[in-house]
Amino acid sequence: MPDDIARWLTEHARPLGTLTPGAPHDDLEPLGDTLRDVRIIGLGESTHGTREFFQLKHRITEFLVREAGFTTLALEASASATRALDAYVRHGTGDPARLITRLGFWTWRTEEMLGLVQWLRTHNRDLPEDRQVRLIGMDPQRCTDSLEALAAFVHQVAPAQAENVRELEPLAQAHPAAHPDPQQALRHRAEALRAVP
Repeated sequence: MPDDIARWLTEHARPLGTLTPGAPHDDLEPLGDTLRDVRIIGLGESTHGTREFFQLKHRITEFLVREAGFTTLALEASASATRALDAYVRHGTGDPARLITRLGFWTWRTEEMLGLVQWLRTHNRDLPEDRQVRLIGMDPQRCTDSLEALAAFVHQVAPAQAENVRELEPLAQAHPAAHPDPQQALRHRAEALRAVP
């Protein structure tokens, strides 16, 4: 079996030319054939925080955007905080370094992630909105930004209920496996807010 694997790798593996983002994509061209007609691609890493993995993800993202027409990058990051980073990527709104820190995980707070976000902004700058690459977060935890948006909305439409939003603040710091509301009081408070005319 190991000889079969070595033989297959010898026949099919293609070396990377570089890990440097912005380099020509010739070495990534075989991905084009492999990924033809694929609509969703997952890019992971075997260890968090490894510079080389994030450099390679940046190069692959450039290739997928420029050569394969991908327009959405989903991050395992706070869904609410990613909206602000998306506003930077598409419209130049905000400070990207500060926005990255709000994503909720240390793995995003890197020079490599900042480089990718800045590349996405440069890529999008002169494109019509329907062709721009956008970012979405797909993790519901760390909802500080959502609570801030909710507080602003409630303050505008039902100022008398604004105090009730403050009672939801434990949700802002909730993390995986946390039990910030064992008696479901926060859920009941949120349902009461929803019922306000």
